[in-house]
Amino acid sequence: MKAIYNIILIGSGNVATQLGLALKHKGKNILQVYSPNINHARVLGGKLEAAHTSDIRKLYKFADLYIVCVLDSVIEPLLNTLSFNHKLIVHTSGSIGMDVFKDKFPHFGVFYPFQTFSKKGRANFSNIPIFVEANIPDNVKRLRQLAELLSENVRELDSEQRRWYHMSAVFACNFSNFMYMAAEEILQSKNLDFSLLFPLIKETAKNALKTSPKDNQRGPAIREDRPVVESHLEMLSYDKDLREMYRNLTNAIIIKKRKK
Repeated sequence: MKAIYNIILIGSGNVATQLGLALKHKGKNILQVYSPNINHARVLGGKLEAAHTSDIRKLYKFADLYIVCVLDSVIEPLLNTLSFNHKLIVHTSGSIGMDVFKDKFPHFGVFYPFQTFSKKGRANFSNIPIFVEANIPDNVKRLRQLAELLSENVRELDSEQRRWYHMSAVFACNFSNFMYMAAEEILQSKNLDFSLLFPLIKETAKNALKTSPKDNQRGPAIREDRPVVESHLEMLSYDKDLREMYRNLTNAIIIKKRKK
């Protein structure tokens, strides 16, 4: 089994940036960065001491691994422009199946870090779950070996399992962040300080890590405290969208409680 050393990043966004930095830190050689935006390719290439290009036809053909880090909607059209002879290619998507590579490449798989990323700072991959999948056992071993260089939590999951994790992450991460946005918006509308919620946010997250979230639900909805709920709805009369969201979430909590 040939270990992966030379790597090309197809993409220059958040995932490509953090994954590239982590792999370089572990001694891997990032040969080249591709982005349709030449400035983005140049910036990330500079950070990784790698060549850069905005011309997909100019990708080097001698890398051990090609990592596709682009928007889900772009993956399949982009793959139709690529052709590699017996090189391993993977994507980093949680929702796109491995079969997107089928009949296009002889060696393919998925390398999915289960985390939300930004370009700022440097992510600590040591306890970030990394899900790997590949079309043949030897490729699974190669990807697992690479993943274990970064993380202590590597799992072999198929595309269907990975999709369920990705969808659950939308609830746990994206939707919860939207709730933070709503809270910030409400307080800012009254010139109040959102940072005073920080201890509450931290405590809620800490409790979710210690015990099942179903045992941690608090507030007027779980108590079915109608006077408080009606008071909050009245306070939100200035914004029908926030008001409706509050009403729907309250009803969902009550329905879930009554189903127990």
